[in-house]
Amino acid sequence: MVYTRRGPDEIAREVARLAPLFLRQAGGHVLTLLYPSGMVLSYNEEGERAECWPLDRVLGQPHDLFYPPDEIAAGRPGADLAAALHEGTLEREAWRVCENGAEYLARLTITALFEGDTHRGFACISRDVTDEAAVRASIETREQHLQSILATVPDAMIIIDETGAITSFSAAAQRLFGYSEAELVGRNVSCLMPQPDRDRHDEYLAHYLQTGERRIIGLGRVVVGQRRDGSTFPMQLSVGEAGEDGQRLFTGF
Repeated sequence: MVYTRRGPDEIAREVARLAPLFLRQAGGHVLTLLYPSGMVLSYNEEGERAECWPLDRVLGQPHDLFYPPDEIAAGRPGADLAAALHEGTLEREAWRVCENGAEYLARLTITALFEGDTHRGFACISRDVTDEAAVRASIETREQHLQSILATVPDAMIIIDETGAITSFSAAAQRLFGYSEAELVGRNVSCLMPQPDRDRHDEYLAHYLQTGERRIIGLGRVVVGQRRDGSTFPMQLSVGEAGEDGQRLFTGF
């Protein structure tokens, strides 16, 4: 493809021609232009689809109609515009309302538009994040579940990633080895081993990842651990493996 240099006047004409098309047809985001008063001036096609409002029911209406009743009663529509006008841009997660009363969670950005020192209106961008929020809540629930297990499991439990870095360290493990979890997260699990296993551990892990040959994983054996004070002790170690999104984690009991 050959690009030719265009003059400023031609570029300005192209921008003037494409900008309204962008504002009208941009997908994935609801784009709304507001008068300074908060009345809807423009609303894109994605808005008609995602926000469940036909264009003729939105133009000239206060942007309050996108807010749930409790936020309207609390004065949130006006407060959002005031915050955007004061800060320049407001960004938050907000519940949005469709014409039929259905609600969805959106990432909302409101920017105050100025021409020189004159405030001309607001540009509002919103994107549906309902599914993302549900995934985030699920992850947080699983994390809370894991933390509950780590706090109550009677045996020492250590979780490491493929590089050997510790990602979780149970309360029983903290008592057994004398370290807090904060001290060890991100450190190589070999710090809990005496020599020569300390220097060889990464080789053991790499050998398993490359060959699949099991020496401890899924089998269990007696090994030697080393406490924070340098003292050593024998322990029965069982290691399990889990994979997610192409990454593996190893859990040691």
